[in-house]
Amino acid sequence: MNSKYKGILICLMFSFLVLYFFFGAILADPNTYYFDTKGDGWLTYYYANYQVKYDSTYWHVGAPNYPYGENAFFSSNQPIITATLKFINTYLFSVENYVVGIFNILMLFSFPLCASFLFLIFYEFKIPYVGAAFCATAIAFLSPQLIRLEMHFPLSYPFAIPALFYFIMKYDKTPTLKKNIAIALFVFIMAAIHLYFFGFFAAILLGYYFSKCLTKQKFILQLKNSLVAIFIQLVIPFFILHLLIHSSNDVSDRPQYPSGILEYVSSFNGLFFPYEKPYREILRKFYSPDQTQMEGTGYVGLFCVIMSTFILCYNLFMIFKQGLKNYFRLP
Repeated sequence: MNSKYKGILICLMFSFLVLYFFFGAILADPNTYYFDTKGDGWLTYYYANYQVKYDSTYWHVGAPNYPYGENAFFSSNQPIITATLKFINTYLFSVENYVVGIFNILMLFSFPLCASFLFLIFYEFKIPYVGAAFCATAIAFLSPQLIRLEMHFPLSYPFAIPALFYFIMKYDKTPTLKKNIAIALFVFIMAAIHLYFFGFFAAILLGYYFSKCLTKQKFILQLKNSLVAIFIQLVIPFFILHLLIHSSNDVSDRPQYPSGILEYVSSFNGLFFPYEKPYREILRKFYSPDQTQMEGTGYVGLFCVIMSTFILCYNLFMIFKQGLKNYFRLP
């Protein structure tokens, strides 16, 4: 067995040990535990249970806005997962009494999956596999998305962005049509769990292709290849999602400007100030920001703050030293 597979096994071992230590009671009987009993998470449980058990359609949920219901993509019930469970429940075998447990297992197992993708990324950078497995596990379980288990279940999958980065790395080495399609399929599946993922992935993929055009030779060729890849990886999934949403949308009076879109946003403090960490009081002696709202809190960690500052300063120095054109290898 080569070091790659040894590392994945070690990573999974570490991950499931941590998972068992903190969530062992839930893993033993996942169908009897609710991560949330009064907020958005409870609605996700309720909408999914209702749709699997009572609804006759896959993309429309009858539970909210009674008696009219709502489009599944706007109900946060993880449409593609719920639709799959409904199909299984209708045509294969009954799962209608196990939706809560299935959701809980999917959310918890996403952390070992996140650690595995992080390990694969580290392995690509030739990091020793034991250290890579340990660090990947630590990063996965220290993810700010852990707090989403208490409320926003569709956003509690920490593997999504590491997986996309790993797929991009493999695609960058040897671009092929199969890898294009694989990325497009992944974008579609995650966006069909929550539409926010499409925005996240679009920002990452567009940033990647923009930097690729700037830093590679043969600009016109790179631009052409990048546009083709963007069409396959982003435009086609978006078009399919658009068709699904509008073909199942019979609501004519939905607000065009939903509440919260400009209020529940992140900020510099929400990302880089350790509101919940014990060393926050030391930093407050030098900088004491107001408390940010929970929706915009996602502290990246002290190490990331230090390294990000170092990388930013280093790159600014290199731009000053080499010049903008030479730094980005512009033609």
